[in-house]
Amino acid sequence: MSKTKEKSIEELLEEALVPEEEQPYEVPENWIWVKLESVHDIITGSTPSKKVPQYYGGSFPIIKPGDLDQGDSVILASEYLSDEGKAKSRIIPRNSTLVCCIGSIGKAGFTLVDCTTNQQINSLVAIKNTVVPKYTYYFSLSESFRQALISRSSSTTISIINKFKMGQIPFPLPPYSEQRKISKEIDSLFAKIDEAKRLIDQAKESFELRRASILDKAFRGELTREWRESRQCFLAQPLKDHLSLITNAPYVLPLIWDWVYLEDVCDKITDGTHHSPESFPVGKYKYITAKNIKESGISLDDITYVPEEVHREIFKRCDVRYKDILYIKDGATTGVATINNLKEEFSLLSSVGVLRTKSSILNPEYLVYCLNSPNIKKMMLNLMTGSAIKRLTLTKIKKGIIPLPPIEEQNKIVDILKTLFKNEEVQANNIPDKELGRIKQSILMKAFRGELGTNNSSEKSSIDLLIQELKEKSN
Repeated sequence: MSKTKEKSIEELLEEALVPEEEQPYEVPENWIWVKLESVHDIITGSTPSKKVPQYYGGSFPIIKPGDLDQGDSVILASEYLSDEGKAKSRIIPRNSTLVCCIGSIGKAGFTLVDCTTNQQINSLVAIKNTVVPKYTYYFSLSESFRQALISRSSSTTISIINKFKMGQIPFPLPPYSEQRKISKEIDSLFAKIDEAKRLIDQAKESFELRRASILDKAFRGELTREWRESRQCFLAQPLKDHLSLITNAPYVLPLIWDWVYLEDVCDKITDGTHHSPESFPVGKYKYITAKNIKESGISLDDITYVPEEVHREIFKRCDVRYKDILYIKDGATTGVATINNLKEEFSLLSSVGVLRTKSSILNPEYLVYCLNSPNIKKMMLNLMTGSAIKRLTLTKIKKGIIPLPPIEEQNKIVDILKTLFKNEEVQANNIPDKELGRIKQSILMKAFRGELGTNNSSEKSSIDLLIQELKEKSN
């Protein structure tokens, strides 16, 4: 503060304002661009020593990055300090914006309670009567702020932005009354978007419930009962002579259906490499793991590649073909099945199994629907073994059982399911979460350019706010 007193208001103003050539975009005439630190106290958190147990176990929240996942309002913490621990910390007043500065850079929250934070969070405390706290929070959610953070961060194994670099980020400052209008307008618009998301999620949940019910009926023979009865004399029986006898059937099937072991209806059941190779962002042969397997197909997001010699060794053991079934056999998404829609060769990790059906008796699309149906999936997951990490072994997969109708009826079931799910899936996914996120970002972009329709050009310029605040600092 002693250095501040030695400088004139003009000098302080020059330090606080963003030079015209560094201003990200044009704002209304009565707005100004300032450095973030000139209108906020930026407080880097710290963690009281874990070697002193009496610092912990009280009621004062210490916020960590994971606690910023509560939504807009941060109220609860995963850990609390005692009064002694609180005394060792810097207090962050309620209505402050908390921004992750290490690791998940840019993750933000708005605290509704007095708190402190660990060292992974920088807190933006708005200068009273200069910046509306909620205006700061909404600015922290904008893509322009996130990009400014990332461009200024340094990274070795983990991304970091320090307090000084964060403080230099340009901040669009409107008149105080305009900030309040903007904050309220964003509140209102975001509330409508959040309600739309709730209704969309409700529709998706309803779709999933209907989907589960339809799949249950499909694999009990109820969807095709009338179709089957009208054609029963023409339907070929499953190949009973070549199938193992299953005595403990989960439920009763139509007369011409059978419960069968997967090993009896598949030509091949294997998995990918058990030695995870080094993979690269570019290359010739894709490296597919469980993260790429979705019910809708193979996702190529964040795909990596392996060299040809590595691929050849993996492919020798696991030669995945077009229309083979890829089946997640360990990890959080175990039990998800999809059909390989890639006609090229690729390498596969052992977390994914490969099932190649006997095409004359088992339609691969029928098997995918079957494995993804709630009842059959539950039966398969019950076969998982292991203590620390549970997984489906190949032996267990081979002994998994499915209901098998004649191939003609399988084809009919696939046709019915495709028809039933097509329209509902389009409706349920019509406005995905990403689209709602883009709408919010569009609102924020307009807000911080003065384009929300709340600006009053007759209001005094926000330069007056800044000068007043600098005068108070210098006194």
